[in-house]
Amino acid sequence: MASLESSDTRGSMEIPEVLESLPPLARLRMWDEEHLRAALRFANAAGALATTRKGAIPALATAEEIHILMQKEAVR
Repeated sequence: MASLESSDTRGSMEIPEVLESLPPLARLRMWDEEHLRAALRFANAAGALATTRKGAIPALATAEEIHILMQKEAVR
């Protein structure tokens, strides 16, 4: 499991925010479990990286940074 040193947790995504941002339930039903898990892993990695930086928008990681973290660490 990835271990990062948090400096500001206000920029992290919480699961309710992730679920709120997902497509409407009718479209979500078209997702299989693998794709849904991948989306949640990506959101989890994005939130973890956001806690390592100060601020809100400046703390947001790029997709590349998120993918690098996901490749290096066991993000769940």
